[in-house]
Amino acid sequence: MSLPLQDRIDEVRAEFPATARMGYFNTGTIGPIPRRVLEVHQSLERRYHLAGPLDREAGDRVDKEYTEVRPKVASMLRTTPDRIALVENTTTGINAALLSHRWQPGDEVLTSDIEHPAVLVPLEYLRQRYGVVIRRVATRGGVLRTDDLSAAIGPNSRAIAISHVSFSTGGRFPVDEICLLARERSLLSVIDGAQSVGAIPVDLSRLQCDYYAFPGYKWTLGPQGTAGLFVSERAPEVFPYRVALHAVAERFPEGGFRLHADARRFEGTATTAKMEFISLGGSIDLLAGYGWDAVFRRVAGLCEQFRAGVLTIPGAELITPRSRDEAAGLIAFRVAGRSAAEMDAQLYRQGMVVRTVGGNGLRASFHLYNTPEEVDGLLDAIRDLVA
Repeated sequence: MSLPLQDRIDEVRAEFPATARMGYFNTGTIGPIPRRVLEVHQSLERRYHLAGPLDREAGDRVDKEYTEVRPKVASMLRTTPDRIALVENTTTGINAALLSHRWQPGDEVLTSDIEHPAVLVPLEYLRQRYGVVIRRVATRGGVLRTDDLSAAIGPNSRAIAISHVSFSTGGRFPVDEICLLARERSLLSVIDGAQSVGAIPVDLSRLQCDYYAFPGYKWTLGPQGTAGLFVSERAPEVFPYRVALHAVAERFPEGGFRLHADARRFEGTATTAKMEFISLGGSIDLLAGYGWDAVFRRVAGLCEQFRAGVLTIPGAELITPRSRDEAAGLIAFRVAGRSAAEMDAQLYRQGMVVRTVGGNGLRASFHLYNTPEEVDGLLDAIRDLVA
């Protein structure tokens, strides 16, 4: 099977030594940091701390390289740097989006019935703290349908908070249609991009969402503790639910302050793991160097190969939609009469890393470092377990 980057696959896999000793099919949980990025990170960390954190030369280098990260993230998502806040994780971004708005008892937020806790926990907080009603719209075929969501909108509906790609089904929601619907109905739209950014194209210059939260440590291959939040032009006047020095544009002698007019007002920490974000920028550079289109097409090809193979396994049922347009970088399935947890453990003992999801499902996720031969090997191992 010929895929993009196949002529450079040895070079690619050299950046990820773990691929030489195991089949790693769990990028949707965490992606490994590329070797060259890790080496630069460790060198910078050693210099910074061994020279002393107050060493001006080392500190100035860190500050300079940190300022270059936001434009790299923005370029990846086809937006402008002023629309990007750098935050700790996706959940932080979802909290910033939801908790920074005023809520009244009886206000309604619509979501799907297969959301990740990154969405559900902040929504539950709104329910307990403000009396907000959470309405979970049923999905069909692993995907939230625009018509079903539209039919669920009522007079008290104020917001839609959903995933771009479901972590449990792998279904890609039609967020372009849904965000346009939200604007037409004057609803706030909050999107969880944990399973989309870096795996499929995301163009935030065209997507009509208000907020889009995403991690830096999955398909973008950065360190844990790095993430971002896109903030639309409709949100700059919102007063964030938490503030700290990074959100402040100007401090007044009498003790007051003025917040940044752009997305930085949502950066609610006074200190930031700058070197981790610099490494995220390094990983984005590496992926951009391979070509984002090539990365996306390689991921899609590997997923298509695995999806087709699962359909040949006796008793196997796809949870992820069969349509390529409704899938992304991960494929979920179940096998009748077999425990997903037991199969997960057995595959791990064979050196293959997948994960379980709800509904007795197994989930495999793929990135540019995976190969068609590895996919075939995973399928053969599953067939052997089933047999």
